[in-house]
Amino acid sequence: MKKKLLITGCSKGIGQATLRRLIKEKKYEIYVISKHIETLKIINDLQVFECDLSDEKEKIRTIQKIIKISKGIDILINNAG
Repeated sequence: MKKKLLITGCSKGIGQATLRRLIKEKKYEIYVISKHIETLKIINDLQVFECDLSDEKEKIRTIQKIIKISKGIDILINNAG
C-alpha cells in the first residue's frame, strides 16, 4: 500500500523538482496544495487542490477535504511560502 503524501508549494522551483522526483519513485499517493495549479494540472497521478495557504479559513477547509478523501496523510512536505 502506498503512503499518502501531501506537498505544498510545488508549482515551481525546488518544490516542483521535489514533486517530479516523488512522482518518478511511484511509492506515494500524492496530494498537492498550491496557489498556482495551472502547471500541475498536466501531471498525471496527482490530486491537486487550489488554495491560498495564507487564508486560514481556506487552508482549514482544504486540509479537511484532503483528509476526508485520503483517509489520512502519512507524510507532509510543507514547502509553501
